[in-house]
Amino acid sequence: GLANANTEFPTGHVIQTSGDSYTRTAGFVIGTGSLHVFGADLETSLTPKSTDNYLVTWLTLPGYSNEGTGKSLKVGLRYSTDSFSSSDVTLGPRNNLDEYIYHNTTTSMQGPLTWCLWAPVPTTSAIKIRVITQAYNAAIQLFVQAGSTGNPGVASIVTQEIKG
Repeated sequence: GLANANTEFPTGHVIQTSGDSYTRTAGFVIGTGSLHVFGADLETSLTPKSTDNYLVTWLTLPGYSNEGTGKSLKVGLRYSTDSFSSSDVTLGPRNNLDEYIYHNTTTSMQGPLTWCLWAPVPTTSAIKIRVITQAYNAAIQLFVQAGSTGNPGVASIVTQEIKG
């Protein structure tokens, strides 16, 4: 390639990209105690070059259903330097990317969910980044159309290191 260890990239340049996707053939229930429900099935891996850089992570979760009134979903990103055996640290300034994905009517809310997070690189050690999910008030479901249509969508996560 054109780059070597001494290459200096301009601010805003993409240094590296890592991505993953996950599909299912049945719905996926997220409980109130759930966190790492996807585990290694939906994670990115990279070794950041500098803590002066930034990570941008895009996340899409398909087929969200709050299964009725008063239920919601909390979603966040975590990183680990040891494949989550003991290291499990919030990526970015908050544990959740949004307060709650919530719909307060007598009918359920359904649809895809998409987020983007911009965060400083936390370490230059090799890391894995995973999504965490937790239902609020009662269980919800992802990939809700999997059983009825056979077309549940695809969950995706993409992380890029950007020159700071």
